[in-house]
Amino acid sequence: MSFIHHSSMFDFQYRNTAPYETPYFHSHANYEIYLFHSGHVHYLIGDQIYLLQPGDLILMHGLTLHRPNIDTRYPYIRSIIHFDPRYVEAIHAAGDAAQELLRPFRALKYARLRLSEGQLDEAMQLLDRMSLMEGRGDFVGVQRQRLAFLELLYCIYDWCQEPLAERSAEGEPEIRVQEAIQVIEGCYQEEITLEDIASRLHMNKHYLSKVFKEVTGTTVFTYLYHRRINQAKIWFLTEPDWSVTEVAMRTGFKHLSHFSRLFKQMVGCSPDQYRKQLQASETG
Repeated sequence: MSFIHHSSMFDFQYRNTAPYETPYFHSHANYEIYLFHSGHVHYLIGDQIYLLQPGDLILMHGLTLHRPNIDTRYPYIRSIIHFDPRYVEAIHAAGDAAQELLRPFRALKYARLRLSEGQLDEAMQLLDRMSLMEGRGDFVGVQRQRLAFLELLYCIYDWCQEPLAERSAEGEPEIRVQEAIQVIEGCYQEEITLEDIASRLHMNKHYLSKVFKEVTGTTVFTYLYHRRINQAKIWFLTEPDWSVTEVAMRTGFKHLSHFSRLFKQMVGCSPDQYRKQLQASETG
C-alpha cells in the first residue's frame, strides 16, 4: 500500500509508485530521508553518483543539487520524508536533544547508507507504523506517527555514528582542504587559478597547495579536473542531447582537445565512446 501526505513542514510519501515528475536537478530548504525499495536508479547528489540497491537510505539537508535518474522500464518504488528542522524541534520535548538529533543532516550534508538486513527491518517497521497512524486521522494517530518519526531519526543518528566520527576527527588541515573543495564546487565550471582559490580562502597559495596534497594525496588542479570530468559523466547520463563540445565547455574546459585527452586518461575511453556505452546500456 502506498500513501502520500503533504504539508509545508512535513511531507511523507510511503512506497510511492507514481512516475517521477522532477526530471531536473533541484534543491530545497527541508531535510530529506529517502528509502529506495525497487527500480533501477542512479541517484545524483553534488558530484556523487550512487547506483542504488533496494534498502539504500539517503539522508540530505536538501541544499545540494540532486536528482534521481530513473530507468522507466522498471517499477520505481521509494519512501520519502521531507521535513522542516523546526518541525522536529516543535514535536520533540527537549529542544537541545532535537538539535543533536539532526546533526547527521547538518554535519554530513548528504550520505548514502547501505542498511543491514536488521536496520532495514527496523526502518520498514517504523515507516509502516507512520503510514498506519496517518490513516487513522485522529489525535492518537497523529501523536503516534510523530513518535515513530522521531524513533526513525534516532535510528538514523545511530547508524551515522561512524561517518560522524570520521568528520569530527578532522583537524585544521582537513578543515581548510574541505573549505577549498567547497570553493572548487562553486566555481569548477569557470576559468579559475590556484591564486583565485587561495584568495577566496584568505590563504597563501603555497600553503594551500602543500596542505591539499598532504590531505588528499593529489594536487588542487588534479582534483579540479577530476571534478570536471565527473560532472561531464553526469551530464552525458542526464543530458544525452548535448554534444561533446557543449559538455566540455559547460564543465569549464576552453579547448575540446584538452577535455578529450583528460577524459580518456581518467575514464579509460573517449567521451564519444563513453556516451555510446551509456546509450547502449539504456537501450539494452
